[in-house]
Amino acid sequence: MYDKYNEYDDDIKKLVDKMARKKDVPFLKGKIEIWAAAVIHALGSINELQYERQQILDKEEVKIRILSILKTDRSLTNKEIRQLTEMNQKQVQRLIKELELDGVKIVGKGARTKYIYSP
Repeated sequence: MYDKYNEYDDDIKKLVDKMARKKDVPFLKGKIEIWAAAVIHALGSINELQYERQQILDKEEVKIRILSILKTDRSLTNKEIRQLTEMNQKQVQRLIKELELDGVKIVGKGARTKYIYSP
């Protein structure tokens, strides 16, 4: 179980060192276990925010790639987009709904549905 947190060791030491530079060191009062848990929680929260930010960038990157392919006068199917993006069928449909504002049109229905760029 401890191995899971080894990646935080250096970050924890840096954060505690920075806190220790203050005149009134906050962790001299209270239980050290509480302060240790707070530091680990804070670092975990920062990592979670970075992960969410990366997911957002990845979605925007997917939109740009799909648009660039469609702008070459090529159509794409839901299946082709799923293969490119590792999204599921519903995620691709939602993505295309977002891209409709950028000129992507849906042609056909069902399994023969194609997505084209039409500004």
